[in-house]
Amino acid sequence: MYSGESQQILYLASYQPPCLRLSALHSTTGEQLWYEEIPIQLDGGVGTLVVSNGMLYLTDYNGDVVAIDATTRCICWHYQGQWGQLLRLAVLGDIILLHNYKDVLPALHALTGQVLWTKQGQDNAYDFLCPVAGKAISMAAHEKNPSTPFPNRVYALDPQTGSVLWQKHFPSVLVSVWAATDEMVYAAYPPGASLPGMLHALDARDGSTIWTMQLVSGKCYPASVIGNVLYLVVTPYLLALDSRAGELLWSYEHESILDHPLYQSITLLESQDHLLTCQCAGELEHDNYDYSAYRLSAIDRTTGKLLRVVKGGHICEGHVPTFFTSSRQQVIYLHPYSLPWEKRPNFFAISKQDGSELWSTHLSYNQELGCS
Repeated sequence: MYSGESQQILYLASYQPPCLRLSALHSTTGEQLWYEEIPIQLDGGVGTLVVSNGMLYLTDYNGDVVAIDATTRCICWHYQGQWGQLLRLAVLGDIILLHNYKDVLPALHALTGQVLWTKQGQDNAYDFLCPVAGKAISMAAHEKNPSTPFPNRVYALDPQTGSVLWQKHFPSVLVSVWAATDEMVYAAYPPGASLPGMLHALDARDGSTIWTMQLVSGKCYPASVIGNVLYLVVTPYLLALDSRAGELLWSYEHESILDHPLYQSITLLESQDHLLTCQCAGELEHDNYDYSAYRLSAIDRTTGKLLRVVKGGHICEGHVPTFFTSSRQQVIYLHPYSLPWEKRPNFFAISKQDGSELWSTHLSYNQELGCS
């Protein structure tokens, strides 16, 4: 029943011994579709919930991973990794990558939980950053104590073996992989004291540079390739580039929400019909709380024309609100920070079509959320 409606479901998970508590809500109404308590032994609470291809992948605080069929709510496999708390779980095709504090990257088979390979970080403080997948898995690494003028690198891994197919070094102390396709890998680093920020379009076969573009801002966020267009945010701009040639097709500049923001961030969200950006800004007030505001903007993907703006509320709890969505859903989820004892709604579902609030609810502090 639910497999055909997977794009309309929000999943919630929490752990209270001896059961994992799962529930599914309809994305546009908030109606609870089902609730399930699954007996299982986990270490602490649920650390991460990722939904992919009809499966729920959950982690606990000790690095275990549990795969649950979203239709039957049966446990398919339970991997006991003993890696410690995971930073992130990434599902890339039929590969699951587990990011942890031990500079080891285990790769699991998504259907069986079998360990396909593990890769040991070298002398890097932050290895295995921002993985994206084309035919290969592309990611970045940062060295602990750089001894060369090109300390950081982007490299591509074979998904089946974990072997390094190629690597490319960069001079910046911070480099990230923004997006990747079967043909191209897009890596960037922000401007520094002695070098400009740059976006590099690399050939996915060997890492050679095909084109570059100078960046004017250090606030860079993951990009998206749709068709032959690369969409990326370089605050305060949203840019559309020809993905193969690097030619600028259009740019849109976001106006600041606050008069004197302490910080501003803009996140690109995909939509089937147009582009959506979530813009946050905040400033420090006298009571030591961050005064934060958000704005949702819908932008035509062909012309860069602003279609509509929905300005959100204000959150004064010291944290910027969290936005997340799925390209297959027509809902944006907004999760402002709030204290566990507060009874006001702290989770909102917002329509991508017109920015209207669809429903809201109060979540407990230990619930993790995910959507397909």
